[in-house]
Amino acid sequence: MATQGSRAEPIRVLQISDSHVYADPAGTLVGINTQDSFDQVLELARQQNTAADLVLATGDLVHDASIEGYTRIRQRLVSPSTACRAIMTFPTYSPVACRANW
Repeated sequence: MATQGSRAEPIRVLQISDSHVYADPAGTLVGINTQDSFDQVLELARQQNTAADLVLATGDLVHDASIEGYTRIRQRLVSPSTACRAIMTFPTYSPVACRANW
């Protein structure tokens, strides 16, 4: 905790929202391959060369509520040096998949 007169370091947060990936990496939503789109967003974040202190995944992360989709999302987001948390929304939320991955 910062004390009066001291300056706290900023917390850098990367928020990824509504990726809508499927169990099948070839799955599409409105003609867009959601896995490819998710991977492109992550690559763009890496290119920005700003290390995040926290990755916050929010919204409809997995369109078909599959364990495979949640597993792939987690594998791509979690790293030893960065905290990762998820806030999932209905209707794609899966308690079983979440317990297996988060």
